[in-house]
Amino acid sequence: MGGHAAWHPPDEATAASNLMVFIEWLRASGLLPEADPAEVAAWRARAPDAFAAAIAGFAGLDTQGSVRDAVRRAGGTLVLHRGGRRRVWRAGAMPPDIAMSLELPGWDVVLELVADHLLRAETRPDHRLLWDADQTDPWPLAALLVGATVILAEPGAGEALLGPEEAVRLTPLPSAPGAG
Repeated sequence: MGGHAAWHPPDEATAASNLMVFIEWLRASGLLPEADPAEVAAWRARAPDAFAAAIAGFAGLDTQGSVRDAVRRAGGTLVLHRGGRRRVWRAGAMPPDIAMSLELPGWDVVLELVADHLLRAETRPDHRLLWDADQTDPWPLAALLVGATVILAEPGAGEALLGPEEAVRLTPLPSAPGAG
């Protein structure tokens, strides 16, 4: 390593974070050999395309096809609560009409959302996330690409579902300093 000691996490929570795993992955892959949290944030701001490609690689996402196809290949699960009815699909087994109804932006936006799920929200594949806000917001759907279970409920209906679904409410993250 270029002459100075590698950064190490200051506590157990940081050591177990997705950010730390990403830092180790960046170091091991040679993409950012002297990575630390500040350098990752700076790299994200100065080289957004390289950062997005790294997030895609880290998350195992094939960005050559459509976002919709990637969601269908992802390991996540989609639960829809509509009109008093509960329907569940593994992301790869979603009926085409359900997949087509998902409001998905392009890869540039989706990779930013995936990065935020991984590095800021600490979203993991075993998480069960309930969303009962704006149904056109792509934020919850990006969690499918991380492998999480996303429970989409009608606006305002989620409170009663948190316990039965064994879920936590997903909320948008505040804007990060320097985020555009």
